[in-house]
Amino acid sequence: MKAFIGLLRKDYSISRFWFFGWLALLIFFYIVGVSFAAYYDIMEFSIMVVFMEGLSQLIFMPLILLSMLMIEGRTQLWLYTVQSGWKLLLSKLTVTFSYTVLSLLLVDFLGVISLAWQSDDILFLPWKESIFFNVAVISSAIYFSCWVFFYWTVYYGLGKTPLLKKFRWFILVLIFVLYQIIASLALTLDWFREFTNLWTVKVKGHFFIEVGPENFTTGSEFIHLPVIPFLLYAILAAVIFLAASWILERKVEV
Repeated sequence: MKAFIGLLRKDYSISRFWFFGWLALLIFFYIVGVSFAAYYDIMEFSIMVVFMEGLSQLIFMPLILLSMLMIEGRTQLWLYTVQSGWKLLLSKLTVTFSYTVLSLLLVDFLGVISLAWQSDDILFLPWKESIFFNVAVISSAIYFSCWVFFYWTVYYGLGKTPLLKKFRWFILVLIFVLYQIIASLALTLDWFREFTNLWTVKVKGHFFIEVGPENFTTGSEFIHLPVIPFLLYAILAAVIFLAASWILERKVEV
């Protein structure tokens, strides 16, 4: 446990600058958006800014993970560690997960401020929708981050073989294309589509924006969301995370 805490501290120390920079960027763009909304007297625009900042968290976690991995690649400290591969990756995932949660809490706070500006008394706070949105964003970000782990370890793992080293990017693209083909073919199967729709939940979705000569409105509608695809994505994320851990434990020469 102490060793894992040490990994967390090390990963925090090499990434905190990017995290605080990201928070500053979120606040900056929010101020710009609110200023634009106030100038043109369309305060609903500030809500759209908050929504877009929430979506931006999808790329924040994978990008900061990639920057951390690149630092490890330059220092080559992983070559001399006795920790298992999954602990090394889980430490980075834990740190970036905490960053993403804090970033989304900031975005939620900015959303409350925007709602307060539109009305003297806040009669309704979409806290359920906010929780669902945050969970969806964090889950998707973790999924994309697992792919970053996998592609990074495969890329540097292939570097150990002189014959394949020159074709690393081609192999990564080939993996991506093959996965997309398999996923597309699966969606064409009637039994698979029926299977993925066996379990659904009713949630608010279909966020929409209506812009007209004299109006600017935002809102959402109820949809039936299938649960099984999310479970399949979770299983896939776990598989590629373990695969990346296994490759890393082969002493990837970065």
